Amino acid sequence: MTPGSMDYPRRQSRRTPCRVTRDIYPPLGSNGARLFGGRFNPPGVPALYLAQDADLAMRESTRSAELAGLTLLAPRRIVCVRLVLQFVVLLDDPETVAVLGLSEEDLLAPWPAPKDELTACQLLGERLFLAGVEGIRYPSAIDRTRVNYAVFRDNLRLGGSVLDLVTQDA
Repeated sequence: MTPGSMDYPRRQSRRTPCRVTRDIYPPLGSNGARLFGGRFNPPGVPALYLAQDADLAMRESTRSAELAGLTLLAPRRIVCVRLVLQFVVLLDDPETVAVLGLSEEDLLAPWPAPKDELTACQLLGERLFLAGVEGIRYPSAIDRTRVNYAVFRDNLRLGGSVLDLVTQDA
């Protein structure tokens, strides 16, 4: 199946989203999500998670650490990127969510799931990654008026897709 033959809504997206990372990691690294999984990727599938803006990135990072039982004492930095995706699935669009057979509960389901289980969102993310989708835009579970991105860097297309570091708060 090629991306052009997919039967769900997709669009181009141009944004400047941000993420929070520790100083010891590459600013645009996705190794943690590849190793442990994330909301839209099971372990083994690399994904880079970004938030709509720096404030939301900090809130998402803090919440993720709390859910994992971690204390946020290590130095962190905010990284913002220029993001242009040619093929992004918009899960903040109710029609797209319906076409994909997801529910609001699926989008808000806590993760990580119980050991050795994948969530509906992780299964969808894996399917989209394998189909060549560049990213997923989805509503934040913290602030439903803003969005996050799961970017599949391995799928970025030449001649139009961009993931460039713009700013870095040292």
